[in-house]
Amino acid sequence: MRFGEGRRQTDRIACILLGWTLLIPSLLGVYCCPMPVPTRAKEPLLEMLPFEERIRRRAYELYVQRGNQSGSELDDWLQSEEEMLQAQEQVIDEAKARRRG
Repeated sequence: MRFGEGRRQTDRIACILLGWTLLIPSLLGVYCCPMPVPTRAKEPLLEMLPFEERIRRRAYELYVQRGNQSGSELDDWLQSEEEMLQAQEQVIDEAKARRRG
């Protein structure tokens, strides 16, 4: 092992463990910088999701609002279904009003 080689290897491992990118190996050590954070895939707009998926997500929101207590799954589903149907009817009514007006 040459002078400084063990330190570079240690630094290289530390950079990998920290999720950093190796930039410049040198005699004095390895210079690292943080890796860019991968971006999450964009969530599709709620309106673009299938109707059942929108109901499912709203029912889950209601469940979380109740403090994650089980026992009201059917009530949550029915309430979210009613909300989605009302919202859909409202959009249709607004579109009809725009066509007329």
